Amino acid sequence: MVAGGWAGTFRSIVANPEWRRCLGALLLFVLAGPALGLDPDRLTSQYVHDHYGRDEGLPPGAVWTALQSRDGYLWLGTQNGLVRFDGIDAKVFTTADTPGLANHDVRSLIEADNGDLWIGTYGGGAARYRDGSFEPFGTEQGLAHPIVYDIHQDDEGAVWFGTAGGVTRLGPDGDVSTLTSADGLAHERVFEVYQDSSGAMWFASLVAGVTRMRDGRMTTFGKATGMVSDQVHAVYEDSAGTIWIGTYEGGFYRMEASGPVRYPLPEGVAGNGIQSILEDSDGNLWLGTYNNGLIRIHDGEVAHFGSGALAEAFVFDMTEDREGSLWVASREGLHRLGNGKFLTFGEPEGLADATFVVAADPSDGSVWAGTEGAGLFRLQGREVERFGVDDGLASNNISALAPDGSGGVWVGSFGGGLNHLSDEGIRTWTREDGLPSNHIFALLLEDDGALWVAADGGISRLADGRFRTWTREDGLPDALVRQMHMDDGGRLWLGTNGGGLSRFDGQRFENFAGQAGVPGNIIYAFHEDAEGSLWIGSRDSGLSLHRDGRFHHFSVADGLPQASVYGIAGDEQGYLWLSGGGGLARVARDDLLAIADGEDIELDARLFNESDGLRNGQFAGGFQPPVATGLSGHIWFPGLAGLVRVAPERLGINRIEPPVTLESVSVDGRSLPAGDPVRLPPGSDNLEVHYTALSLVAPRQVRFRYRLEGYDQRWQDVGGRRTAYYTRLPPGEYRFEVRASNNDGIWSERTAGLTVVQEPFAWQTTWFRVLAIFAFGLLAVLVYRLSVRQFRVREQRLSGLVRERTEQLEQALEAVERSSRIDGLTGVANRGYFEERLAREWAIARREHEPLGLILADLDHFKLLNDSRGHQVGDDCLRGVAEALMAVVHRPGDLVARYGGEEFVVLLPRTDIESLRVLAERMRLGVEALGLPHPEGGINGRVTISVGAAAVIPDGQVEPRVLVERADRALYTAKDAGRNRVSVDAGS
Repeated sequence: MVAGGWAGTFRSIVANPEWRRCLGALLLFVLAGPALGLDPDRLTSQYVHDHYGRDEGLPPGAVWTALQSRDGYLWLGTQNGLVRFDGIDAKVFTTADTPGLANHDVRSLIEADNGDLWIGTYGGGAARYRDGSFEPFGTEQGLAHPIVYDIHQDDEGAVWFGTAGGVTRLGPDGDVSTLTSADGLAHERVFEVYQDSSGAMWFASLVAGVTRMRDGRMTTFGKATGMVSDQVHAVYEDSAGTIWIGTYEGGFYRMEASGPVRYPLPEGVAGNGIQSILEDSDGNLWLGTYNNGLIRIHDGEVAHFGSGALAEAFVFDMTEDREGSLWVASREGLHRLGNGKFLTFGEPEGLADATFVVAADPSDGSVWAGTEGAGLFRLQGREVERFGVDDGLASNNISALAPDGSGGVWVGSFGGGLNHLSDEGIRTWTREDGLPSNHIFALLLEDDGALWVAADGGISRLADGRFRTWTREDGLPDALVRQMHMDDGGRLWLGTNGGGLSRFDGQRFENFAGQAGVPGNIIYAFHEDAEGSLWIGSRDSGLSLHRDGRFHHFSVADGLPQASVYGIAGDEQGYLWLSGGGGLARVARDDLLAIADGEDIELDARLFNESDGLRNGQFAGGFQPPVATGLSGHIWFPGLAGLVRVAPERLGINRIEPPVTLESVSVDGRSLPAGDPVRLPPGSDNLEVHYTALSLVAPRQVRFRYRLEGYDQRWQDVGGRRTAYYTRLPPGEYRFEVRASNNDGIWSERTAGLTVVQEPFAWQTTWFRVLAIFAFGLLAVLVYRLSVRQFRVREQRLSGLVRERTEQLEQALEAVERSSRIDGLTGVANRGYFEERLAREWAIARREHEPLGLILADLDHFKLLNDSRGHQVGDDCLRGVAEALMAVVHRPGDLVARYGGEEFVVLLPRTDIESLRVLAERMRLGVEALGLPHPEGGINGRVTISVGAAAVIPDGQVEPRVLVERADRALYTAKDAGRNRVSVDAGS
């Protein structure tokens, strides 16, 4: 078949709505893989919601539009510039620094089929971004009007521009034509241009309805055809082929053969008008409104964001990225909505935020939650029922739960005693009924119906309506009992608040406090798995295993993500879930057993926190039960932001590999021209390669590895750092490569890279060395012959001359060696000498078993200073900061070095963590006291630094890079907390 035939067939397929939808679905699958849209089964409050504004580098003002280009960047059209965003850094293009961009009020964006980015502005026409440069397309090129509201590319590759003066069409061959009211448009102020699957073009006007152009015929819909408004802002076709129309007055319409039919929305939901419409890959239809936020429609159910930042937002545009996140452009900035890995039920869902305990009812699958001050809640599906003192509970501070298996529940309170809630009502027991105290910490129900109660003062067993109590006088540890567990052998395990672990066999108490393998004295959790192994968690001393009569202890040194273990549960996938003070950890159970058996393996463990969808990373502990597993296998944890539900089989692993891209290369503070290879001038000191990875779900969890082949012996793990530093590369050719992993540890198979060529000085070339050797040999021969001829008369003089030359040579060699260790700009040590000293001091510290400290300091907003004031001011600033750091260290073994760019490193042997903290703070204050002006940032317009510090006592299992990584992690913590501060990684 000839090419024209293929093209005709393709056009006929594209014109068919069913084929068009199939092709779209196939393309989405190929590009997005397993990514899904937002889960429609969640309440709108249960999506992860991130907001981005000026603090994240976006310019002030509204965000009008957003799209993700095929390379992975998020592009934003804002009131004050075009923005390219990777989730961390925002590159802003304005008229001040972007030739070809006539106005930086950007209202519309599209990426054409050939990869060109088209930009429409309010008053400056349009522009095309291609290969790093902008090309204007304005009235001089045939555009109808410089105000561009919308841009759209049709099936034939033509680009349409909706303007304030009509619709301009730029054909694939470059021909330009314009439609106006004379051609049948309802009005020339065209706010949106859209092509549906039938090939019809839609032109939404701001004052006269929407015009459909089909087969050359113009048909207008508006008030005259029954719509409430002629101001149409949105036209959209969903995957089922339905055309939707949104108007400014809030009317939402579905196009049918008879014309637009109004879709019923709940009263007040549509607000002041519908600005944008989008269907995501999970079938949700999203409506962006003026002043009434976001609306979701799924299977006829309408949901509105009734609270939070999106409740009354002005939403202008929406786009879905390939990882399934929904990005919302609004007057209030940029928003991201995602599913997150967990489901939270808190105050927005009708529960309470401060939850103490959780229990699953085995009779019907409902979940009970005890709260601090808000009473008792029962959750079944989405339905929430509350019980409090007004309903007969003794207290609203619920501290213990035990479902009775018949739909009722035993409830322990803090100060109100014991309750039993059932269909017959609520009954209460207090001290007057035989309890040792009205402060209840734990409840445990035996199979025979007997109830164990741990209260302030002892433990009691309620059977046949009577309490029997054991206290310290009976051998109970002298501490509060906060956890109880009955093992398969009928023995009662007790976890105390300060008295450690105890076991009761019905006759006597056996206390294990201080024994090897047992965690600390504050026990918060028990979990017995299917094989009979007992797992024990402590407040701040890690996890222990009791198996075959012996204990084994696990700590952060074994790979646990955190030292606190408040609750423990197992899943069907072989993992233990551990709640704690810093998040929710998932640990491979078999790995823990292997470590307990003496195997040397790396523990499969991960800590989840707010970036994974938790509203708050702090969980509750100290009351029972701290975790519950429901009939469906879901695991529930109480936390400070409500109940957290874990669905281990549907954790939502992000399997999209993050594409990696190189953004810029600089040497000695000067940007180098883009290209491959990059050639460095002779004598270059500092090479910086800036890179990024385009994963937008949790960009701060993206991790990088890079290497410079020919220089690095192995890949360098650098965490979240997005710049590679190299100092004084020897002459030669190298290959730089970088790869990245997303928030779930999925590494990119493809790397980004470039060739780096360090040009030599003439005296460093091979031919120069050969010539020098030849000249030296020739000179040696001449000297030898002359010395033989005049040996007797000049022996003494010649000997003195040789000594003099030897001394000069030694001095020259010493000067060369000294200069090779010094950073030429700042006068402190360079990175190469630092790494040499780090290896030496590490070996000494390991041999002497002494702490080795490290401080990383980074100038805040240095790039802004450098770009705005010039490199000379930047260089003076770097020299001043180096002097300030040198002024703090005084011991002969301490070393200050320039680590790269605006970063400095201080190596401090025999320095513990507290001394390190003091020195780091002195350095920060010393730089602030310099008073170096910083018109673009800093504190009161002054240059400041962010400081990260760490100290370790090396052992044979840890390499020196771990110290650098911990200090680097602390540095990023200081930056995230607002800069101009010190963060110390205290370790374990």
